[in-house]
Amino acid sequence: MYKVLIVDDEAPARGRLSKAVRGMGHVDVVGESSSGEDAVAMLARKQPDVVFLDIEMPHGDGFYVVEEGIKRGFSPEVIFVTAFDRFAVDAFEFGAIDYLLKPAEVPRIRIALDRAIERLQQRSANERAEKMQAFIEARRAKLSENQNGREREDLWLKDRGQTHRVAPAEILFIEADRDYVKIETSAATYHVRGTIADFEKRLADHGFLRIHRSLIVQKDVVSSLISKGQNAFEIKLSDGKRLTVGRSYNKTAKEAFGLLSTAS
Repeated sequence: MYKVLIVDDEAPARGRLSKAVRGMGHVDVVGESSSGEDAVAMLARKQPDVVFLDIEMPHGDGFYVVEEGIKRGFSPEVIFVTAFDRFAVDAFEFGAIDYLLKPAEVPRIRIALDRAIERLQQRSANERAEKMQAFIEARRAKLSENQNGREREDLWLKDRGQTHRVAPAEILFIEADRDYVKIETSAATYHVRGTIADFEKRLADHGFLRIHRSLIVQKDVVSSLISKGQNAFEIKLSDGKRLTVGRSYNKTAKEAFGLLSTAS
């Protein structure tokens, strides 16, 4: 009996995959996960043979799950599942056995699983780990080259059933909102599941700065840092919006911007 883990942040997608897999007699669905961090933990607990893995997720994307799994000594066969075919090259470079576009039909899901099981029988865990580790290193080199060449790395934001492509340069600021974040751009506002810490990490190389425990801002859209007395500050954006700087972030903000204006 082969153990299967299903990882996707959308419940309907997990349900479709689970239903298709459970109809096959030689496999057992040992768990489902909705985020990258939880998926890494489940790899350790469940030690699956095959993982159906979404790419765009909160708390770590699918590539993060693969990397962290390798670090911990887990190298199941991976079937990436996503709404975007732009990830296909990276998915196969990562050593994935297959790549499913949502919404995948049951016959296609089962074909992918059969391929994964066939390759499980052909390759040892060490061989899988070595192949995937090599492509992890290659991908890091590619990302580094892209950043040095200033290639745009867009975000794909899921908001109320639609997925939007947003360039980091379009984002003014991001604000925490319980289990979601509010992403404010010059053209629209998006509510996306995730955390400030997630987006702070993802946008660290794109000129964003944490100014409050619940706020990060793009430095290029800041027009002034305004003193409000008693070591309190606000940041004024180029569109006129004002954001409060958390007291523990005052020094960071002043070092990043300088005190451009002391007038309130």
